[in-house]
Amino acid sequence: MTEAAAVLEQWFSNLTPASLAHLDQYYAADARFKDPFNDVSGIEAIHNIFAHMFASTIDPRFKVLDRALSEEAVWFYWVFTFRARKRDYRVEGTSRLRFNSDGRVSEHIDFWDPAAGIWKRLPVIGTVIGWLTRLFAA
Repeated sequence: MTEAAAVLEQWFSNLTPASLAHLDQYYAADARFKDPFNDVSGIEAIHNIFAHMFASTIDPRFKVLDRALSEEAVWFYWVFTFRARKRDYRVEGTSRLRFNSDGRVSEHIDFWDPAAGIWKRLPVIGTVIGWLTRLFAA
């Protein structure tokens, strides 16, 4: 794993609202961030996504469980845990990170299933997701 990726993994593992002030040390000014809910570019927009996470959840934590390196990217397999509305959540996912020549993230794309990780546990939507899952299961 590259040094830049190792440093970023450490930063993510200890992410706090205060550490967001250092986002520009890890992400390029024009970096792209994409997940199932967002597709944005730029430090301010990325900062806003993480700030929203801290504002809308209790004790959010990322733990990288595995990592892989290809010629073009670093991949993190992670678990994200948090508390919201008196419930504990655990979401597993993967991030593909590409770095620019100065070692900062130029592209961060998260792959995870919001239906399994979050929606399935919501009262009304969860019932529909459960029904659809049973309908399409082999």
